[in-house]
Amino acid sequence: MFDVGFSEMMLIGLIALLVLGPERLPPLIRGLGRWVGRAQRTVRELKTQLESDTSLRELNEVKQALKSELNAPVEPVTPVKSLSDSSSDER
Repeated sequence: MFDVGFSEMMLIGLIALLVLGPERLPPLIRGLGRWVGRAQRTVRELKTQLESDTSLRELNEVKQALKSELNAPVEPVTPVKSLSDSSSDER
């Protein structure tokens, strides 16, 4: 998402430590970690829901296609002469 490397994270942490102080920084980081965790969980749940909805929609389309094939009119089958009948005709 954000292309932030280790050195950039260290610089941000050092600046935060200088601005906020050692007393207020740990609770802030914990809160930020909880917020990021909730955001990741929400994204994961949304992705799972979208995938299940998509697969359900595809299954319903296949079901409808099979139903239409089963309800389609069937052409009559014409009988075929057996081999024994055709050999007696040739003699």
